[in-house]
Amino acid sequence: MEELNRQKGLGYDSKYDVIRDFARFGKGDLPVFYFERLIGIMMLFKREAETPILFFDRMKYLFLDDYFDEIEFLGHVFGFPVSIFDKNDFTKYLDQTMKIKTGFFKNMIMIKSLLDVDFTLKVMND
Repeated sequence: MEELNRQKGLGYDSKYDVIRDFARFGKGDLPVFYFERLIGIMMLFKREAETPILFFDRMKYLFLDDYFDEIEFLGHVFGFPVSIFDKNDFTKYLDQTMKIKTGFFKNMIMIKSLLDVDFTLKVMND
């Protein structure tokens, strides 16, 4: 939230209360999604790996609507809810985000373990 506020001035928006309630008070169970890359290439600034930063809108394949937002961190793309959503909202999000990610990502998985994220960059071996 701090980085969102620093970059866009939106960190205090009431739209994000559900995230604050989860982080501060453990209310709810917010899923975080990871997008698995189709090919082993990631675009980074020259020294980005040394001083990483969250990107909210660097690439056109990052999706945002009233219910979900996506960020990129060291070439990894994550999606998460920013407000209460229902099954229809999720289905719409999944359809729209995968449509704009065609050719870049093969699927979206809900993170259940840190091992679900390709930190070892095994995608580079394909």
